[in-house]
Amino acid sequence: MSSSEETPALLGSAYGAFDIEHSEEDYLLQPLVSKPKSPFTQARIFGVVTFGLVISALIVMSGQRQTTLQSKTSAAYESNFGAGKGKAYLGAFSHPNWKVSSTHKVAQNFSTTFYVSMKLKNEANIHDHLMTVSDPQSSEYGKFLSLEDINNKYAPDTEHQIEVMDFLEQIKDANVHINTQGDMIRVEAKVQHIEAALNTKLHLHDHDELGVKALRASAPMSIPDHVADKLNFISLNTPVLHVTSELAQKRQEISERKAAAERMAAYVEAKTDPQGVEDIEGADSSWKGSTPADLSKIYNMEYPAVTNGLGSQAVISFLGQMFSNIDTKYYFILAGIKGKFQEISDDHVYGFPNNPKAPKTEASLDVQVLTSMAPGIPTYVYSILDLNPWDYANEGFLAYCWMVGNQTFTPWVHSISYGDDESTVFNPAMPGSFIYGYGVEGQFKLMGLRGVSVIAASGDHGIGGLGPTRQRCMQAWPSWPCSSPYVTAVGGTMLVDGKEVVCSSPTSPITAGGGFSNELDRSNAPWQETVVSNYLQKTDAIPATSYFNPKGRAYPDISLIADAYPIVLALSVLNIAGTSASAPLFAAMVSRINDARLMAGKPVMGFLNPFLYQTAVDKPSAFNDITSGDIRNSAYGGINCGPKQTFYAVEGWDAATGLGSINFPVFFSQAVTGSSVAPVANKNKNPATNKKKNKNKKKNKNKNKNKNKKKNKNKKRNKNKNKNNAA
Repeated sequence: MSSSEETPALLGSAYGAFDIEHSEEDYLLQPLVSKPKSPFTQARIFGVVTFGLVISALIVMSGQRQTTLQSKTSAAYESNFGAGKGKAYLGAFSHPNWKVSSTHKVAQNFSTTFYVSMKLKNEANIHDHLMTVSDPQSSEYGKFLSLEDINNKYAPDTEHQIEVMDFLEQIKDANVHINTQGDMIRVEAKVQHIEAALNTKLHLHDHDELGVKALRASAPMSIPDHVADKLNFISLNTPVLHVTSELAQKRQEISERKAAAERMAAYVEAKTDPQGVEDIEGADSSWKGSTPADLSKIYNMEYPAVTNGLGSQAVISFLGQMFSNIDTKYYFILAGIKGKFQEISDDHVYGFPNNPKAPKTEASLDVQVLTSMAPGIPTYVYSILDLNPWDYANEGFLAYCWMVGNQTFTPWVHSISYGDDESTVFNPAMPGSFIYGYGVEGQFKLMGLRGVSVIAASGDHGIGGLGPTRQRCMQAWPSWPCSSPYVTAVGGTMLVDGKEVVCSSPTSPITAGGGFSNELDRSNAPWQETVVSNYLQKTDAIPATSYFNPKGRAYPDISLIADAYPIVLALSVLNIAGTSASAPLFAAMVSRINDARLMAGKPVMGFLNPFLYQTAVDKPSAFNDITSGDIRNSAYGGINCGPKQTFYAVEGWDAATGLGSINFPVFFSQAVTGSSVAPVANKNKNPATNKKKNKNKKKNKNKNKNKNKKKNKNKKRNKNKNKNNAA
């Protein structure tokens, strides 16, 4: 096919009901030799594993990876090119496992999207500022910033923004959007025009083991010094977060699941619901295990939960994952909480529109667990299709960060069930990777300053993580973003004889992730220094210190049940395991606490980690200490590391379960009434919170919501902006 045969559309402009199955023609790929089957991988989704299906060995990136912990190369590279330091890396995309494709090239008139990250003002102050507003012992606790405050204190100077925007707008016919936060720019343009403006070449690159493709700069970019000085990175040469699917969602035969999907599409088309639970495949036989009622009993939570409808929560959904309100409704019916169901409306979906005809496992799991365990809390979904149409497993974090930075209101609690090998993000073999990694870390800090609780799953691969298959037991392989000091990492437990233990294979399909970051230093996580140092003294519970980085940020922070979750997908009940479930469960707990704090006139919890570790000191009964199990098994690929190559659960904090699981009544009480900090006004423009401050807050909720929609101009403006610009 030649580039003249079709006129390309902007990526996503013809989006709608698309499943992740595309031909090469959709992306104007031009075969150079022959036309092979389209290579394709999905993201590593933490914990979407169906019982009864054993997954064969994963093909994971190996080759030239970080094998020396606390790499000197890493430190040197960050010293020269770290976020906020020196000039951006403008060289060609380079990695030993990636080569310019010898089989395909991209059409010159293909439109692609890339992101530009600008250096923040006063960046050195952000960490300390975040600690001040997040420390429950601080007089500044809870004094979060609005987006306007962030812009004034930390956004690049206006003249710097103008210089960079003026340069990017020279790209012919480009759509250039700087977010409201003022530090990230999204550019959509044709390949030929990007090449001309940046004096570079864009080529498809092939990964030599994974069989995936990515569009990257194959030659240095030429950008004037006065512009380059203002930049952290341009995503045309940053890492490809290429991760392999761990979805195993075929509880039924393919023909049966196809029939269920067809029924779902028919119900959506007809705008009617199934007549009863008898229409739900597996409702009788598979609705068991970690149901909302069972989880509530384990953690001493009120069931069904009663909330005031204050606060807000969000699922961060990558890979074009969709959900169905019909599925969620029947999940609520099976859970015995039919009256608590609230559908997620289209205006609560940021980014790509939801397609209820084609729900997927991860999004369905996240939405159903989050909304059932915190019913009545306004729920949103960030629907992100990522940038690379040849590999749906990458780059979603840049789109996510751009969107959050473009919103006057962002939900208070964000649940992330996705991740990658940390050494893909921070890779000394790849110039530009550290700039990218630390740039995203900076965005997590800004979210915390706004009062957002970012919660991330710790992974399902044990100590072997997502590292190269043949090297998984040669060293610990941490995952990211759960290894970030600025998110709360949630690990996994399971029940054995009624007792919580580490969730691990072969009892469970998955083994919860845990360990120590190889790159992100624990000096940025001072709240955990004491408990982690104590753990490191228990030499029988840890590998040799040459096996991991004992100075790294340690995770998880807490753990919850990650095994045997029933969900409803395309009118069928599946049983799921993974920290993809424990993360939204903890997010729901935090939403319920925020709801009570807001009702009491207090600020939301915000960045959680300092509070968690302080609570472990002040009120240790808020946690259930997990003292049995370890994370030696990498469930996928049949890898089982030895007894000296693992982290064990022991008394106190450990790298298998963190502080333990949550004793909710004590934890809730400590969070809501245990602080003596005076009430502080919230600056994040949360329409749900404003709604409940009406006199008739307990009556006619929908009426109050509509009234405030008309009053809240900022909210309306922000929704329109996100609907038009987010991707």
